[in-house]
Amino acid sequence: MSLFPEATQTVLADDEVEHELVQGHFWYLKYPLVEPIDIEGEQIEYVTVATTRPETMLGDTAVAMNPADKRAEYLLGKKVRLPIVGRIIPIISDEHVVLSDADSDDEKARFSTGFLKVTPAHDPDDWEIGQRHGLEVINVMAPDGSISDKYGWEDADEPEAQSLLGMDRFEAREAIVEWFRQENLLEDVREYVHEV
Repeated sequence: MSLFPEATQTVLADDEVEHELVQGHFWYLKYPLVEPIDIEGEQIEYVTVATTRPETMLGDTAVAMNPADKRAEYLLGKKVRLPIVGRIIPIISDEHVVLSDADSDDEKARFSTGFLKVTPAHDPDDWEIGQRHGLEVINVMAPDGSISDKYGWEDADEPEAQSLLGMDRFEAREAIVEWFRQENLLEDVREYVHEV
Protein backbone atom coordinates (compact mmCIF):
# COMPACT_ATOMS: atom_id res chain seq x y z
CA MET A 1 0.00 0.00 0.00
CA SER A 2 1.18 3.52 -0.66
CA LEU A 3 0.40 6.48 1.52
CA PHE A 4 -0.14 10.05 0.34
CA PRO A 5 0.58 12.18 3.42
CA GLU A 6 -0.62 15.75 3.39
CA ALA A 7 2.73 17.08 4.65
CA THR A 8 4.78 15.81 1.71
CA GLN A 9 2.11 15.74 -1.02
CA THR A 10 3.89 12.74 -2.52
CA VAL A 11 3.45 8.99 -2.47
CA LEU A 12 5.48 6.96 0.03
CA ALA A 13 6.41 3.31 -0.47
CA ASP A 14 5.65 0.86 2.33
CA ASP A 15 9.34 0.59 3.23
CA GLU A 16 9.52 4.38 3.70
CA VAL A 17 6.81 4.37 6.36
CA GLU A 18 7.82 4.06 10.00
CA HIS A 19 5.37 2.22 12.24
CA GLU A 20 4.88 2.67 15.97
CA LEU A 21 2.66 1.19 18.65
CA VAL A 22 -0.06 3.48 19.96
CA GLN A 23 -2.75 3.17 22.60
CA GLY A 24 -6.15 3.30 20.97
CA HIS A 25 -9.64 1.96 21.34
CA PHE A 26 -12.01 -0.48 19.75
CA TRP A 27 -15.49 0.98 19.52
CA TYR A 28 -18.32 -1.54 19.22
CA LEU A 29 -21.06 -0.06 17.03
CA LYS A 30 -24.51 -1.54 16.52
CA TYR A 31 -25.82 -1.56 12.94
CA PRO A 32 -29.60 -2.17 12.85
CA LEU A 33 -30.91 -4.90 10.58
CA VAL A 34 -33.43 -3.62 8.04
CA GLU A 35 -35.66 -6.53 9.08
CA PRO A 36 -35.04 -8.13 12.50
CA ILE A 37 -34.67 -11.91 12.41
CA ASP A 38 -35.12 -14.81 14.79
CA ILE A 39 -32.13 -17.05 15.54
CA GLU A 40 -33.09 -20.05 17.63
CA GLY A 41 -35.78 -18.14 19.51
CA GLU A 42 -33.74 -14.97 19.98
CA GLN A 43 -34.88 -11.80 18.22
CA ILE A 44 -31.84 -10.21 16.50
CA GLU A 45 -32.28 -6.53 15.68
CA TYR A 46 -28.70 -5.50 14.90
CA VAL A 47 -25.15 -6.72 14.31
CA THR A 48 -22.20 -5.24 16.18
CA VAL A 49 -18.99 -4.26 14.40
CA ALA A 50 -15.73 -3.41 16.15
CA THR A 51 -13.61 -0.60 14.75
CA THR A 52 -10.58 1.49 15.65
CA ARG A 53 -11.71 4.22 13.23
CA PRO A 54 -15.42 5.00 13.69
CA GLU A 55 -15.20 8.04 11.40
CA THR A 56 -14.72 5.77 8.38
CA MET A 57 -18.11 4.10 8.97
CA LEU A 58 -19.63 6.85 6.84
CA GLY A 59 -18.10 5.08 3.82
CA ASP A 60 -19.11 1.51 4.71
CA THR A 61 -20.59 -0.42 1.79
CA ALA A 62 -21.06 -3.84 3.45
CA VAL A 63 -20.74 -5.80 6.66
CA ALA A 64 -18.77 -9.03 6.24
CA MET A 65 -18.80 -12.20 8.27
CA ASN A 66 -16.82 -15.42 8.03
CA PRO A 67 -18.78 -18.19 6.27
CA ALA A 68 -17.77 -20.56 9.10
CA ASP A 69 -19.62 -18.39 11.64
CA LYS A 70 -22.64 -20.33 12.94
CA ARG A 71 -24.80 -17.20 12.50
CA ALA A 72 -23.98 -17.00 8.78
CA GLU A 73 -26.85 -19.23 7.67
CA TYR A 74 -29.30 -16.76 9.21
CA LEU A 75 -27.61 -13.45 8.38
CA LEU A 76 -25.85 -13.72 5.02
CA GLY A 77 -27.78 -11.76 2.41
CA LYS A 78 -29.63 -9.73 5.02
CA LYS A 79 -29.21 -5.97 5.06
CA VAL A 80 -28.39 -3.34 7.65
CA ARG A 81 -29.21 0.35 7.70
CA LEU A 82 -25.97 2.26 8.14
CA PRO A 83 -26.45 4.63 11.09
CA ILE A 84 -26.06 8.38 10.52
CA VAL A 85 -26.12 7.93 6.72
CA GLY A 86 -29.17 5.68 6.29
CA ARG A 87 -27.52 3.70 3.46
CA ILE A 88 -28.77 0.12 3.13
CA ILE A 89 -25.80 -2.27 2.90
CA PRO A 90 -25.60 -6.07 2.61
CA ILE A 91 -24.16 -8.64 4.97
CA ILE A 92 -21.67 -10.62 2.90
CA SER A 93 -19.45 -13.66 3.39
CA ASP A 94 -15.66 -13.34 3.38
CA GLU A 95 -13.01 -15.60 4.89
CA HIS A 96 -10.87 -12.57 5.79
CA VAL A 97 -13.18 -11.93 8.77
CA VAL A 98 -11.70 -13.21 12.03
CA LEU A 99 -14.06 -15.37 14.05
CA SER A 100 -14.75 -14.08 17.56
CA ASP A 101 -13.05 -16.06 20.35
CA ALA A 102 -12.59 -14.38 23.74
CA ASP A 103 -10.21 -17.13 24.91
CA SER A 104 -7.97 -17.13 21.83
CA ASP A 105 -4.25 -16.35 21.81
CA ASP A 106 -4.99 -14.34 18.65
CA GLU A 107 -5.58 -10.75 19.74
CA LYS A 108 -7.79 -10.06 16.72
CA ALA A 109 -10.07 -12.95 17.68
CA ARG A 110 -10.37 -11.61 21.24
CA PHE A 111 -11.53 -8.20 19.99
CA SER A 112 -13.63 -9.46 17.05
CA THR A 113 -17.42 -9.59 17.04
CA GLY A 114 -17.39 -11.79 13.95
CA PHE A 115 -18.71 -8.85 11.89
CA LEU A 116 -16.44 -6.54 9.92
CA LYS A 117 -17.51 -3.13 8.63
CA VAL A 118 -16.22 -2.95 5.06
CA THR A 119 -14.94 0.47 3.96
CA PRO A 120 -13.10 -0.07 0.66
CA ALA A 121 -12.01 3.57 0.28
CA HIS A 122 -10.28 3.73 3.65
CA ASP A 123 -8.61 0.39 4.38
CA PRO A 124 -6.43 -1.83 2.16
CA ASP A 125 -7.95 -5.09 3.48
CA ASP A 126 -11.43 -3.69 2.94
CA TRP A 127 -10.38 -2.63 -0.57
CA GLU A 128 -9.51 -6.27 -1.31
CA ILE A 129 -12.83 -7.47 0.11
CA GLY A 130 -14.60 -4.83 -1.97
CA GLN A 131 -12.84 -6.00 -5.12
CA ARG A 132 -13.81 -9.63 -4.44
CA HIS A 133 -17.46 -8.68 -3.94
CA GLY A 134 -17.87 -5.79 -6.39
CA LEU A 135 -18.60 -3.27 -3.63
CA GLU A 136 -18.94 0.44 -4.18
CA VAL A 137 -16.02 2.61 -3.04
CA ILE A 138 -17.18 5.68 -1.11
CA ASN A 139 -14.46 8.12 -0.06
CA VAL A 140 -15.71 10.31 2.78
CA MET A 141 -12.51 12.27 3.38
CA ALA A 142 -10.74 15.16 1.72
CA PRO A 143 -6.95 14.98 1.23
CA ASP A 144 -6.51 16.99 4.45
CA GLY A 145 -8.32 14.30 6.47
CA SER A 146 -11.53 16.24 6.97
CA ILE A 147 -14.95 14.71 6.35
CA SER A 148 -16.13 15.64 2.87
CA ASP A 149 -18.82 14.82 0.33
CA LYS A 150 -16.70 16.18 -2.54
CA TYR A 151 -14.55 13.08 -3.20
CA GLY A 152 -17.10 10.35 -3.87
CA TRP A 153 -19.62 10.48 -1.02
CA GLU A 154 -22.95 11.14 -2.72
CA ASP A 155 -25.53 10.22 -0.05
CA ALA A 156 -24.58 12.60 2.79
CA ASP A 157 -28.17 13.85 2.86
CA GLU A 158 -29.18 13.06 6.44
CA PRO A 159 -28.86 15.98 8.89
CA GLU A 160 -26.53 13.91 11.08
CA ALA A 161 -24.22 13.31 8.11
CA GLN A 162 -24.39 16.94 7.01
CA SER A 163 -23.31 18.07 10.49
CA LEU A 164 -20.02 16.15 10.11
CA LEU A 165 -18.95 17.76 6.83
CA GLY A 166 -15.78 19.80 7.20
CA MET A 167 -14.84 18.29 10.56
CA ASP A 168 -11.31 17.02 11.11
CA ARG A 169 -11.39 13.19 11.22
CA PHE A 170 -10.61 13.12 14.96
CA GLU A 171 -13.34 15.65 15.74
CA ALA A 172 -15.70 13.60 13.55
CA ARG A 173 -14.67 10.45 15.41
CA GLU A 174 -15.72 12.02 18.72
CA ALA A 175 -18.99 13.30 17.24
CA ILE A 176 -19.82 9.92 15.69
CA VAL A 177 -19.07 7.99 18.89
CA GLU A 178 -21.21 10.46 20.86
CA TRP A 179 -24.05 10.07 18.33
CA PHE A 180 -23.90 6.27 18.69
CA ARG A 181 -23.88 6.66 22.49
CA GLN A 182 -26.94 8.95 22.46
CA GLU A 183 -28.81 6.59 20.13
CA ASN A 184 -27.97 3.60 22.37
CA LEU A 185 -26.01 2.06 19.48
CA LEU A 186 -22.60 2.09 21.20
CA GLU A 187 -22.25 -1.35 22.74
CA ASP A 188 -18.77 -1.05 24.25
CA VAL A 189 -15.38 0.70 24.14
CA ARG A 190 -12.23 -1.33 24.81
CA GLU A 191 -8.61 -0.19 25.02
CA TYR A 192 -6.36 -1.58 22.31
CA VAL A 193 -2.66 -1.23 21.45
CA HIS A 194 -2.03 -1.27 17.72
CA GLU A 195 0.52 -0.28 15.10
CA VAL A 196 0.21 2.85 12.98
